[in-house]
Amino acid sequence: MDSDGDEEPWDESKPKYKYEDGLDPERFLEQMETIPAFMTKPPELSATGELPPLVEALQALKYEEEDPDECAVQYKQDGNRNFKLKKYRWAIECYDKALKLPLTQHDLKAALFFNRAAANFQLGNHRRTVNDCAEAVKISPTYSKAILKGAKSLVVLEKLTEALEWIERGLKLDEKSSELLDLKTKVNTAMKKKQRDERIAEKEQKRISALQEAVAQRRIRLVPANPWEGDHVARTPSGTTLRLNEEGRLVWPVRLLFPEHNTQEFVEEVEESTTIADILRIVLEEDPPPWDDKGAYSLQSTQCFFCDSESKSVIYEVDNSLTLEEVLKHPIYFVENCLPTFLVLSYSLKSNFSQNYLSKFETIVEIPD
Repeated sequence: MDSDGDEEPWDESKPKYKYEDGLDPERFLEQMETIPAFMTKPPELSATGELPPLVEALQALKYEEEDPDECAVQYKQDGNRNFKLKKYRWAIECYDKALKLPLTQHDLKAALFFNRAAANFQLGNHRRTVNDCAEAVKISPTYSKAILKGAKSLVVLEKLTEALEWIERGLKLDEKSSELLDLKTKVNTAMKKKQRDERIAEKEQKRISALQEAVAQRRIRLVPANPWEGDHVARTPSGTTLRLNEEGRLVWPVRLLFPEHNTQEFVEEVEESTTIADILRIVLEEDPPPWDDKGAYSLQSTQCFFCDSESKSVIYEVDNSLTLEEVLKHPIYFVENCLPTFLVLSYSLKSNFSQNYLSKFETIVEIPD
């Protein structure tokens, strides 16, 4: 450039000014990432979930003064980029903004609904996925990708009948679609399993209802009152539990506690008309327990008891001639977890345990009294 001769000559003695706010050469790339126009990856959201102000300003500048369809295309492209980066919520936000515009291109609108559905699918928002796929198919009835995606979400939601309808609709467009055919097989298998499970559940509920009615008719008190709710029904080691036989009689598992030997014995199935003596005979005579090495426990020397669930100072002595039903119907007896339980003590001279044990109780009540 030519000089007009009026410039002030350069004075080397003047202090040199150093620009302090420039980029640090050693951190150049890192600092460039903080400038919205040069970012190579999405910025981090603030604690409130908002974008940095400069980024929002740049986005606003990008979309202004464009017609709705062109603006929607920009939002769609941004959403797709976020989707590829697995920033699904950001992608949804972009598709949301695009869908709020007065769009004239139906294919674009259908694609936006599908893309938002795909992002929601990744987030596990399957109801939203189905809704958006339905909107996409409403606009474009042959949108097979939307039909497939919607069907997949319906399967996850266990809406199998509706899922099968979507699959059949998709197969009308492409009867050889391997994805739809595989999904159809999966749905048919799931439907059969569901129907089988429903039949089993219905049968089980009928069984429980019959037991509840039988127990109520006999005025037997259970603890908890409905042990089948929450699975509080006890089972013996072999898995047996309360049931009704073909004659409509209750068949109980029974537990006998032997405090002297700190052990227990189970009688797997006891029909309610069985006497207490017969229950003892099964345990003590048919298959004598190995722990009774002194032979102190025999049918003639043993007695059954049960404790008061409310008063720990009272114990009830059961007449061995009573039937199990008669004992369980007694107003003071409560069957815990559908497992009648009795203490068994021996009055044999070979054992002095029973006297010491019973001395802990203030009152011994005979049943029947």
